[in-house]
Amino acid sequence: MKRTAHHEGTKYAKVPRPDPFVALRAFVVRSWLLFFCFAPRAAVAQSRWRPEDRTIIREMLQIYAVASSFERLYVVSAEQVLIRDPGRNEWQGPYDGPGRTRAQDERGALVDPLDRSLWIVTTAGWLHYDPTLDLWEQGFTGETILMAGFDRTRPVDGLYLRLASGWVVATRGGASASPAAEPPRPTDFVRVTTIADAARANPQLAGAFSGTLMGPGLRPVRLTSAAPAGDQSGWWLGTDGAGLLWLPFGSLAPEPRPWGMPGEMVGAVFAVPGGAWAVTDRSLGSGAALVQIPDDLGSTKWFFGDQVFGQPFRQVRALHVVDSILWIGTDQGALALSPKGERIRWLTERDGLADRRVLSIAARRGRVVFGTAAGVGELTDSGVVRVGYDYVGPAYSVALKGDTTWVGTPLGLFAAAPGERDVRQAPQWDALGVLRAPVTSLIWRGDTLVALTEHSVLWRDPRNGSWTAGPDPSAQLGHGRAMADGRDGVWIAGSLGLGFARLGAPVERLLRVGDALPAEPWDLSIEGDWLWVATSRGLVRFRREAVEP
Repeated sequence: MKRTAHHEGTKYAKVPRPDPFVALRAFVVRSWLLFFCFAPRAAVAQSRWRPEDRTIIREMLQIYAVASSFERLYVVSAEQVLIRDPGRNEWQGPYDGPGRTRAQDERGALVDPLDRSLWIVTTAGWLHYDPTLDLWEQGFTGETILMAGFDRTRPVDGLYLRLASGWVVATRGGASASPAAEPPRPTDFVRVTTIADAARANPQLAGAFSGTLMGPGLRPVRLTSAAPAGDQSGWWLGTDGAGLLWLPFGSLAPEPRPWGMPGEMVGAVFAVPGGAWAVTDRSLGSGAALVQIPDDLGSTKWFFGDQVFGQPFRQVRALHVVDSILWIGTDQGALALSPKGERIRWLTERDGLADRRVLSIAARRGRVVFGTAAGVGELTDSGVVRVGYDYVGPAYSVALKGDTTWVGTPLGLFAAAPGERDVRQAPQWDALGVLRAPVTSLIWRGDTLVALTEHSVLWRDPRNGSWTAGPDPSAQLGHGRAMADGRDGVWIAGSLGLGFARLGAPVERLLRVGDALPAEPWDLSIEGDWLWVATSRGLVRFRREAVEP
């Protein structure tokens, strides 16, 4: 079996070119923000990462705003913004979102007819996003906004806002609104679209607009925003539990248009040629799901399992692709899915697993082995056969070589040979007393077996079987969790971040949580030009040329 590059084991536990005008404008806006700002506003997204070098793919099950015109479509969640030009299938971004506190007060959105930026109207103010500068601005009126929109004959004026006291105008780059010299003419006024407008335009969806729209697992979801397509071919709909929907003109039912992740906690990832597969845990707002992400990030696919009951697990601990079959190690067994998300097999104790809590999966040359919370099992035509039958402890990681199964346990590394009832301590593992520590990940680097403990990276000389320990990376990375094989070394995921190290050398490339990573990493995988990292707050994709020494 040809195996794509990936780690052999996983974590063992987890806690639930602007033009001169634009440049001048950027200078003026930033100067004004620094010296004359008198109202709260969002900060410029200062990031040293280019979008092509690092992309954070966050949860987009809850959509707070959509805005559409002939030139541009915006889709906004709390954490990110997607942009798409009509006629193109791929999305631009994601870019940083406005944050949950500001986004949840959304009352409608519009695309600026002058510069194609985004305006979001709130109860008593507005948010303005300029994608050229990647800048969010916020302003307030001090009164409830009754109506908002643009005068198509005077788009340079800004966004018109109707208050009880009269009309005011919010200008680009401003934090407050000024009284309008004259109100917009009704015949030329393009106002913000509301859910009520969408309901009047689509009476066939009365049930959906009244609150009976169903999301994954038949959960009731609510429509949060609506915008007609610029060519009037249909409506874009945002929901609070089913992501983005598209309702073609004349259709009776909206179609899912998913992008991003259907949940925050990404428990496992496995890279394959052309993209990656990831799995999210079940959360309060969403069921667990399998997610397919292509390299170009043009679209994603969500697989929630059974229409009523969803996927049969709460947490995922491992993911491995074997001959196009996706094996998922979960708290409810080993689940085999097709690339279309169809269930092929579901293995638990009744099929021979020592424990349904699958902590790790390894596959090599036709063998598939599962490490569970109470032993190791190998897949056969008749089910699962125990490996090292007498071993009933956790198998945090597993790796295969010929007929030998290497097992990472709480007391170090062990090996199971064919015909033996128990596992034996790996030869020469006890040469250093400090090696009696939990082995959380195992990978092959050529013929060299590399083991990760909470505080060490160790590797085995294939010629004589001796073990060597490298520098302790835990001061920089925290407790070790997972590894992936790089070009000239290994990538290590720890509780504090991600690091690259050559065998026998200290960490030389460090990607910290809170800087390069949005949250603590749990899994990682490499294929081709990309390094994929599963974290507690989304999936991160790095271009290897940008991060690998």
